Amino acid sequence: MNFNSGNSNNNNKYNTNVVRPAVAHPTKAWLRLRESLQEAYEDCCRGKTSSQQFQDYIPIANEDLDLLTTELIERTYKPGTSTCFLVRFPKLREVFAAAFRDRIIHHWICVQLVPHFEELNENIGNVTHNCRVGFGTKSAVDGVFEAIKEVTFDYGMEAYLFRGDLVGFFMSLPQRRMCDNLIDFAQAEYHGDFKNLLIWLLDVVVMHRPESNCVFNSDPKDWAGLAHNKSLFRTGEGRGAPIGNLTTQLFANFYMADFDVFMVDCVKKLRARGIRAAYHRFVDDFILACNDKEALKWLIHAAEIKIKSMDLVIHKDKRYFQPASHGVLFVGTYIKNGRLYLSNRTIGRFTDKAKEIAEFMKQPAKEITSADLDRILATLNSYLGFCKYRQTYRIRRKAMQPLIYSQEFKRYFKINRNVSKVTLRKQWKTIIR
Repeated sequence: MNFNSGNSNNNNKYNTNVVRPAVAHPTKAWLRLRESLQEAYEDCCRGKTSSQQFQDYIPIANEDLDLLTTELIERTYKPGTSTCFLVRFPKLREVFAAAFRDRIIHHWICVQLVPHFEELNENIGNVTHNCRVGFGTKSAVDGVFEAIKEVTFDYGMEAYLFRGDLVGFFMSLPQRRMCDNLIDFAQAEYHGDFKNLLIWLLDVVVMHRPESNCVFNSDPKDWAGLAHNKSLFRTGEGRGAPIGNLTTQLFANFYMADFDVFMVDCVKKLRARGIRAAYHRFVDDFILACNDKEALKWLIHAAEIKIKSMDLVIHKDKRYFQPASHGVLFVGTYIKNGRLYLSNRTIGRFTDKAKEIAEFMKQPAKEITSADLDRILATLNSYLGFCKYRQTYRIRRKAMQPLIYSQEFKRYFKINRNVSKVTLRKQWKTIIR
């Protein structure tokens, strides 16, 4: 409206007024970053559609992703409030759940770096099995099983095994050192469009202390039963990484890659002398196998020196040194000559969880949510997947017995004939969708 003449909608065509847009057009860099964040957001949502955090974020997703893009461009982004709680299985642990928008940042960082991490692990020789697509507990067990067979000439001669564990691994990680290693790696290996942003974010995320800005979702009294070296609240400044963040697992695995390189080089030196040896790792548990007892002691001593130089400590009590013929427990599986068995602890947890689910299913149908169904399905298939490729049919059937004969459970789920997989019935799949 032109208040001088009363004319409207003339768009200032007939005067000398200057028009300035209220919002500037986004730059190409902003648009590229926004598109990249959208991909990270979609990656973050996979498998999380039933979670409350996802449901709360959906209504504001587009607006907040725009804001998040601007914060990254202007370098004003700061991590939000985390939720801190304790989990009891398989052992008492302190977990920090980052705010949903922070998880998007974590996924964005991982999308940029994971291909380079994978290339690094392949160059080392695929001796690490955690936090990698196509790898896991099964590949770790298979790797150690084949390594023992190779070192012992298919159990034709005696060899020796050492299983080591690190003290309070995640809570002992030196923040600044791990951050500097990551930044150096990104400087050398990453050549994408957002290199400066990635390096800046690495420092922000790795050096963040979630315990200084969090809300509790567990009774604070429960922390009394948590070991001193298992909590970020007790580690002190500059130590530890929050369990629960995607970046924590990947960055810790990257930090241990230096140890992998060192141990593989030591194994190669022994092999050059005609001594058979092997090394495999899963998170902070590692296995050394050698057909020469003195050479294995040298490997153990070298490992202790290297771990100490990385500002970490090998556990003095959780040490396993025995002949290969006795077998070894690794990532929940007993590895013996031609046989793989689940540990009693894993079987016990599986049985307890099935009984707990059977009791839960007895409540009225209207109180069971789609999130509950998703959680039950994921939990049972996780345990059944762990039983796969092992002599466990009787164990599976015995553990699942409370559910096999439960009419309430059968209303929602189906169990296949050999008790190896649980699926949701078709009508409930439709309702959830």
